Amino acid sequence: MAGKLDDFLNPNSMLTPGIAGGLATTIAMPLAFSFGWKIPLLVLAVSFLLSLLIVSGFDAKIPWTKRSIYCVLNTLIIFSASIGAARQIDQPPQPPEAPPPPAMSSGVLDVLIPSAQAQVQKPPRNVPVAPRKPAAAPAPDQAAAQAEELAKLRAQVKEMQDYQLKRQEYERQTAEYNRRWKF
Repeated sequence: MAGKLDDFLNPNSMLTPGIAGGLATTIAMPLAFSFGWKIPLLVLAVSFLLSLLIVSGFDAKIPWTKRSIYCVLNTLIIFSASIGAARQIDQPPQPPEAPPPPAMSSGVLDVLIPSAQAQVQKPPRNVPVAPRKPAAAPAPDQAAAQAEELAKLRAQVKEMQDYQLKRQEYERQTAEYNRRWKF
């Protein structure tokens, strides 16, 4: 009995499933990416074919029932090694980093509020309306500060738009990743 256990636990017999798992990953991953096939099913199929190849090399004296059990066990071992390696190779996409929230100063609000007030609907007819006083023109220093704030706000809006595009691409990549890995 000890001789049979030594045959099972020697380093040479332990290399076979590892090498077969690496070979299954090497075969299955390019096929899955090229043809859009499901990775787990393809890895299982390649693992089974490699297991058949290994079991076909057994001594002819071993009965077919025992060969079948070896084939199933080898398939599961090769599949486990291969799927673990495939998960490390095909990592899920990472979400984009969100931009910081926009910070508005009162200078920007002063610029934005009059333009919003200009879009107010006209009052209904026959309602007396008091004449509005024209807004005082901002001082040159204040106008420059407002222009700078407005430029910052535009840059933040552009940053948010870029983030939205990156987010859409991330969602597309995530859907593709999930399609590859789900049954």
